Amino acid sequence: MTNQQNFNIKNLEVKILQVMRQNEQLKNIISPKENINKKKKFPKKTNLRNLLKNAILQKRISNQDIENKIEDQNDEIEDLEGQISEIVSERDNLVEKLSLNLIELQKSETWNMNSSTRGSSRGGFSSTRKETSAHDSEDEGYEDNEENDYFTNEDDEEVDSNEEVYGGINNKKQKEKEKEKEKEKEKENLKLPNNNSQQQEEEQEEEMVVEERSTKQKKGFQTNLARKLDKRLAFLAQLELDIRSLENTKTLRLNEIKRLIEQIVTRQNDNKEMAQSLKQITDKMDQIGSKLHQIEVLKHETNTMIMKHKSQSQRHQKLTNELQILKSKIEKKQKVLQKIRQLRVKVAKFRKILSIKQKRFAKALDNSRKESSKIKKAVSQMENILQINHQSSRNTSQPRQLVIRIIEAQKRLEQITEDNEKLREKLMK
Repeated sequence: MTNQQNFNIKNLEVKILQVMRQNEQLKNIISPKENINKKKKFPKKTNLRNLLKNAILQKRISNQDIENKIEDQNDEIEDLEGQISEIVSERDNLVEKLSLNLIELQKSETWNMNSSTRGSSRGGFSSTRKETSAHDSEDEGYEDNEENDYFTNEDDEEVDSNEEVYGGINNKKQKEKEKEKEKEKEKENLKLPNNNSQQQEEEQEEEMVVEERSTKQKKGFQTNLARKLDKRLAFLAQLELDIRSLENTKTLRLNEIKRLIEQIVTRQNDNKEMAQSLKQITDKMDQIGSKLHQIEVLKHETNTMIMKHKSQSQRHQKLTNELQILKSKIEKKQKVLQKIRQLRVKVAKFRKILSIKQKRFAKALDNSRKESSKIKKAVSQMENILQINHQSSRNTSQPRQLVIRIIEAQKRLEQITEDNEKLREKLMK
């Protein structure tokens, strides 16, 4: 298994342990009164599944990248194999063309030998002369073609096409010339039956010339063939080197493909192990999910119970508050009643005192009235006496004393009247 896979597995194990701890914490829940204001967040099952899915997708992407690399290298190998097959086919075609050219050259040499033995008249000599001149011109053209022969594919194809054309033309010309020679020989045999000796000499001379020219032609053909063969051999050697290099690259690429295939196999095995471990983890997660579901159900039930308890406690608190308010009001009313009772007692006492005082005051008023009436009578008597005394004697001291008594009696009356008025005002209040 790779380091990344081990790292992912460790992360999953850590997360599973966290979930297990949270489950244990949930099992050891404290009483609901203490946890009323506490809110705990639990990890969802979907988050862990998403993590597992992401890990599997990353593995699939890495495997797909490796498969894409292998496909690219397979395409490159196929291209190299196509190039190798093209080069091999070109080499085979060149070898076949060289063998055909050699066969045609051999045929042309044999034909020249036969034509030199068959030539018997001047017409034949002229025909052979024309043939040799034609062969010379063709050889010159062939040499020019060979001088312009380079180690490129296009030039090789042009040379091959020239060789094919050259070989086909030689065969046709040879057949036509053989027919013409036979006809000329028949005509000469008919026209000149008596000139056999001269013809023999001429034929011998012609044969000598033809042999010389044929030897020159053979040397030219041999040199040209040797040059072309050397060039073709060099080209074939280069092709073999290219083929070897391509085969080496092919072997290297095949080794790389083998190595990548081994990596894929190892990764597939790792993926299988990961899949098994993931299955186990998913099973554990399913178990944990079922437990979490049960815990959530219990949590929901506890929350409902807590809410009911909260509502009941709130109602109880409201009732207690109302009772306390009522108690306070009752206590206040009781205090007021006590004060009222005390006041009633005081009022009763005060009424008693007032009744006693009223009686006394009434007696005092009666007494004061009697005294005031007595004083008034006395004052009136004294005034009458004073008037009488004043009239009788102006120089005596008794009237002065009487006046002083009268003034004091008036003051007493005024004070008594004031006191009586004050008492009346108090009684009215």
